[in-house]
Amino acid sequence: MIPTRSVAVPADTGVYHIALQWDQYTLAQREGKWQAGEHLKTSVARFDSLRALQADPAVLEMSDLLPLWYDPSASDTLPGRPYPFTRLSPDVPLALYFEVYHLTFGPDDRTRYEVAYEVRRREDGGLLRRDREVQTRSSTVYEGTSRTAREYIVLDLQEWERAKELEVVVRVRDLVSGQEVSRSIRFEVVRS
Repeated sequence: MIPTRSVAVPADTGVYHIALQWDQYTLAQREGKWQAGEHLKTSVARFDSLRALQADPAVLEMSDLLPLWYDPSASDTLPGRPYPFTRLSPDVPLALYFEVYHLTFGPDDRTRYEVAYEVRRREDGGLLRRDREVQTRSSTVYEGTSRTAREYIVLDLQEWERAKELEVVVRVRDLVSGQEVSRSIRFEVVRS
């Protein structure tokens, strides 16, 4: 008889990656005791919060937002090195990098898409005042000759000295096909 084991993974904790491996053996009785016998097989199970992007070229797709420690002198394809933390201080030079896939060509053999950024921050209301949520929005239209685009935005956190939490929402709208896709990322703002 094989005992049943359950695994519970709460989905409200953000990104998670879990891999399990187990071995299965026959039972053998040796000297009156049951012990593991011959190895039968090894099995693996993965639990992951990341979803695969759709490979359908007719569906607009977007990568996750990759936080970077922004470095304007970086010679790599990325404008800095990865910033893996959910907490940041206003002196962190933060950039968010992302890629867009499956843009549609228009009649002029060019792609046209709009990238809209929305920064939502919860600010400290100060003495005897409640916290308040402040939003900043910006958008830009781009044209290109590729169905893939690589973009990044640099955030100047110095201006948001009273922010406690920060959420950045990035929306990409393909102006040829009308499709839209979005991603968001949250940070807790701490003082140095």
